[in-house]
Order: sequence, then structure tokens, then C-alpha cells
Amino acid sequence: MTMNETGLIDEVAQLMAEASATIIKPLYQNLTPDDIATKSSDTDFVTVADRDAEFWLMPRLEALLPEAIALGEESISDDPVAEKQLRHKLAFVIDPIDGTRNFVNGTPHFCSMISLIDKGEPLISWILRPVDDDIFVAVADEGVFHSDLEEGEWQLVPSAARRSQLNDMIGTGGIKGLSGHVRDEVRQQLRALPGRRLIGSAGCEAIMLATGAHDFLMHAKTTAWDHTPVDLFAREAGLVSAHMPSGEGYSPFNAEALLVAPDEAAWHQLANHIWTDPVNPL
Repeated sequence: MTMNETGLIDEVAQLMAEASATIIKPLYQNLTPDDIATKSSDTDFVTVADRDAEFWLMPRLEALLPEAIALGEESISDDPVAEKQLRHKLAFVIDPIDGTRNFVNGTPHFCSMISLIDKGEPLISWILRPVDDDIFVAVADEGVFHSDLEEGEWQLVPSAARRSQLNDMIGTGGIKGLSGHVRDEVRQQLRALPGRRLIGSAGCEAIMLATGAHDFLMHAKTTAWDHTPVDLFAREAGLVSAHMPSGEGYSPFNAEALLVAPDEAAWHQLANHIWTDPVNPL
């Protein structure tokens, strides 16, 4: 599926822009306590904007591509069994607001993400930044593209120079999903990386990887809605993305940590620094 073959890329981008303009942006820095709830923990936020945007997008995405289903973070949270459909179908996977904690706190590192996957294989991922009024799209085997929402012209994101030595690399690493001594050891190793930054949005981090602002990412807990875009953006920007410690290529059905690095040597260097057990070769 090429950038101009079907019009689908533009149509999804237009739906995302409308959801951003009418549902998300009006509530940015304008939430009331009644607009905010929590899910798995006191810091796992969901807002009325998350739910309204997702349930507005779902039927409209299915209308664009009738052979596909549409599922999202909030609908899967309501019905976890629904996620099993991703193994067998063409599907849009929606993260209506990625970085909800930042959105709640009124800080700009949040975005909206949609991925089109076929039985788990990433085909296209869109990431829209409401505060910046722009959108990026990664297309399998074609690259990463960027557009200002007003101008609407897609431009290929150029290749970026990469820092590949352990102490030079800039990136993000998170321990959410780990427990016990593994959590403590991985946290210590991540803190030892001088270039580690805390962003709080997988989608914003994916853009940073694609544009060269960041060189690595390690997330201990993965989800289809967060990490399908991360993986596709990283690989289409020329980086290496694989699960750790198995060394297997990304799958939304693999619960292992995900590690992205500039190249295979840097991936192994990071993996063996961060992880507590031996890491398999790629």
C-alpha cells in the first residue's frame, strides 16, 4: 500500500485531525475533576477526551475500510477478550490520547495514534500531535512522512545521524510492568545511562526516534496500541527494533520488553547493559 495508492492515509489523517480539533484540543488544559478517572493505578489516567475520541473514530474507520475492524485502548480495557481479534483480522488499533498523564497535567507531550495491522503485522501507523498541529505516518517499506495539518502535504522525513555508543545515546527507558529484583536492577541500569530522558508518551518518543532527536527506547511493558507505532516508525527510520531478551522481531502478541537502537551493535550493547539475563542474538 503506497502513499498515494488508495487515499486511505489522507482519509485517516483527516479523521484524526477532526477528532483532535473537536474533542481533544478543547479539553487540553481545560479538564475538570469530573472529566478524569483512573484505571489500573492512581497514575493510569483516562479522560472523557480519551473515550469520546476513540468511540467517535471507531465507526468512521470501519466505514473507510469495511473489511477491517477498529479497536482501541479504551474499548479493549472495557472488553479485554476483544483484543484476541487482532490475531485473525485486518484491524485499526487506536490510542486516542497517548501520554494521558501529560494531557491531564497540561503538558504538551501527548499525541493520538492509529495503526493498521494485518493479523499482527504493522502496515501503517499515524501519529498526530494536537499541540503542534502536525501528523506523521510510517508506511511499511516506504519510510516515515510528515505533514502540517493546515498544508496537508506529505514530506519524507530524511535520514538522521545517530549516536551509537552507550554513553552518547539519548533516549527513553521505562520499567512499568516489571516487578521484584528485576525491576530494581533494570531501574538502576537505566539510571546509569547519561542520555536517558523521561517523556511519558510512546508516540512522541517514536517521532523523536524517527527524526533523530532520540537514539533508543526501552519499554518493559508493551501494548498493541502503543508499540505497533513505535516499532514501525523505528524500523522505517532505519533503526533496529526487537523484543528483549528473545531478540525476536516485534509482535503485538509478545509480552516481552521492546528495545529500539540505532543498529544491531548498539542494540546488543544496550540490551546487555539494561537486562538482567542473557539476551539472545538478533
